[in-house]
Amino acid sequence: MEKKFINLDTDFEHKDSVIVFSTKSMFKMCELMEGMKQAFKHQGLDELGKILSNRGGIPTWREMKDSWFKDGVPCEILKVNGNGWQKGKFRIKITLQFCPDKAEITQPESPLDDIRRMTNEVQS
Repeated sequence: MEKKFINLDTDFEHKDSVIVFSTKSMFKMCELMEGMKQAFKHQGLDELGKILSNRGGIPTWREMKDSWFKDGVPCEILKVNGNGWQKGKFRIKITLQFCPDKAEITQPESPLDDIRRMTNEVQS
């Protein structure tokens, strides 16, 4: 059985949710996401550039600033479907995902709920 990971929206819905890795390690989701972005921006892009340097490399953090994560870096993609080169922008999106150990149990609707609704409608 495959675990069901869900994406956590660290900009809105889950930004103030708290994650604990150990008793000494507790962060808001938005803090963890920002730390990951900063780490990747500064060391990650440089490391990726080194790995790909034998193929011409990539524009580095110093050259493109926030473009990798916001506006995108200009590029061209050659699609497999044969439509030729397509100009556009490429950006990196870091996503946090969570897989609960136990699925949330939702209370099934009681058969009496319909009777309660009808009673409330009659009384109104």
